[in-house]
Amino acid sequence: MQTEERFLAVKLTDSEWDERSEELASVNLEIDEVADRKKTVNQELKLEDDRLQARRKTLSGAVHSRTESRLVKCEWTKDFSRQMVYLIRTDTGEQIEQRAMTLRETQTEMDV
Repeated sequence: MQTEERFLAVKLTDSEWDERSEELASVNLEIDEVADRKKTVNQELKLEDDRLQARRKTLSGAVHSRTESRLVKCEWTKDFSRQMVYLIRTDTGEQIEQRAMTLRETQTEMDV
């Protein structure tokens, strides 16, 4: 007679059923914990990616334009003959803004 073994459904005993139930509950908890860790890690990676994307954008702009924004000391200069006020960069002497003098500015100089 020839014999062979096969995987077939076998009714669990009460103690086997209890063991499988406890193991299922444990595995379900582990799955939930892994899902929570995965969510946290994904959030952390998203933040890191966003930071790197922003830095890349800044660097790409600087490389492309050969310029970058920096804090530069500027001085307001008054031209009373034209009644204008100019904002001048102290590093290059370039005028970056101009406006008409206010009434107060013109009167302040006259009072001096």
